Amino acid sequence: MIDYLKFTIPTSKYLDQFINQAKFHFSQIYDNNTEELKYPMWGECDGMKIKITQNIIEISGSIHKYWNSKEHGVHANYNDFSRNEIENALGKLASDFGFSLEDTTLRNLEFGVNIEVTTDPTTIIQKNILTYKDKEPKINDDYRDTGKFTQFEFSNYRFKIYDKGKQFNLDYRLLRIELKTIKSSHVTKGIKWNLTKLYDKATLEDLGNKLTKMCTELLMCDSFELVDFVDTADHRKLLEFTNPRNWVYWRSTLKNKTKNRRKKVFSDLKDSYELSTTQQELIDLVSQKIEELTS
Repeated sequence: MIDYLKFTIPTSKYLDQFINQAKFHFSQIYDNNTEELKYPMWGECDGMKIKITQNIIEISGSIHKYWNSKEHGVHANYNDFSRNEIENALGKLASDFGFSLEDTTLRNLEFGVNIEVTTDPTTIIQKNILTYKDKEPKINDDYRDTGKFTQFEFSNYRFKIYDKGKQFNLDYRLLRIELKTIKSSHVTKGIKWNLTKLYDKATLEDLGNKLTKMCTELLMCDSFELVDFVDTADHRKLLEFTNPRNWVYWRSTLKNKTKNRRKKVFSDLKDSYELSTTQQELIDLVSQKIEELTS
């Protein structure tokens, strides 16, 4: 579930531990003129980036890829990453780098799940997903030419959905659904977390429930054709409701009561013509995957 993370440890406690090890590959430690420590220092080890300032040492990267590199020799994150594996990965990172998990402070986090879907992920992203919280995706493009990628952006977080199978050239349909925090307070509620929190069962279940809820809040609709309808008026309504720009416009021009009434009509039409199967599959698969990974 956990992928990218950024955390800090105190420079005062760990500076010597880091600058005295060649494996961290710091580009420059001392100023050429004064021979004093030169801040910030930038290093890297096992795919994890390191930045040292006078007050904190910041470490960031994909803990999922780090674990796979160490355990399986593959720098990838398309497989499952369970609670036990998260605990083992963080423990290994702390041991390899020489710090205590209790001394860490979480600064940023990405968490999500990879789910195997029955519909082509590109179709889901391009045709079935309309809006999230009445906003169109900020990014809706091919991700570095390796699969369709869509992202909804907010001040504290990003909601990302992309074709993980195509990204890694897999022979099955794998969709990644992910939440990236811009400010950790979006999930920590202002409480300081150290990294041990990331393999706590209750914490992971809460994060999973948040992700499931976000999937229910997506505005989605299955693909349809005119021949599917007996009443052409229903077809016209659905064409109107499946235009994302209408919902963006209505968000700023309609009162909530009117807007919610239109959503109810849209929902009823989808129920009548069984056009919610893709979204329900996503919700069910995400929920099942979270239960599996947190057990």
